[in-house]
Amino acid sequence: MRRIESRQEFLELLTVVLLSAPDDFIDEGLPPEESLNLERAYRLLDVGLEHVRKCLNDRKYVEFVLDLKRSQMAFEAGDEHTGAALIQKLMRDLDYGPKKGIDY
Repeated sequence: MRRIESRQEFLELLTVVLLSAPDDFIDEGLPPEESLNLERAYRLLDVGLEHVRKCLNDRKYVEFVLDLKRSQMAFEAGDEHTGAALIQKLMRDLDYGPKKGIDY
């Protein structure tokens, strides 16, 4: 399984989730147990939160983590609209955060 190595890679995976969730992920020619799916994407995002932590204050970080979890729960419940809206909010929080343009 891949690893997120920067804030930019975190944003890229959020984009993949936005375009692919809940069940439209491309298999990339990998075996099923290695292909990206909703569960694996959110597992990678959870591990990649270390790169987000660096660019958000404490309050925004807690809100960010909660919104990430809410988006996963929405997609799992079949509520694509709410899941996508939350992913877009997360992307805005990172794109327009106080350290925009700095690669972490």
